[in-house]
Amino acid sequence: RGSMASVVAKYIEYLRARHPNPDETRCFITHTAMDPALVEIAKEKTKELFCFREIYETSAGSTINSHCGMGTLGLLFLDK
Repeated sequence: RGSMASVVAKYIEYLRARHPNPDETRCFITHTAMDPALVEIAKEKTKELFCFREIYETSAGSTINSHCGMGTLGLLFLDK
């Protein structure tokens, strides 16, 4: 609930709480036609809460786009 900016920030916080020991090599912020300002919020919150050496922004492919639609965002990384 709330603004999309709040939802994106809470999503990153949720992932951090659920994954306390991520592989810090890299992560991907993957989205489908997401507002660039919201992607930037995701990047900044990821930098604040995680210690990834590389953060890549990628566009989701056609399967994710067709099943989830525009405005989908995911933070992808491996756990140790």
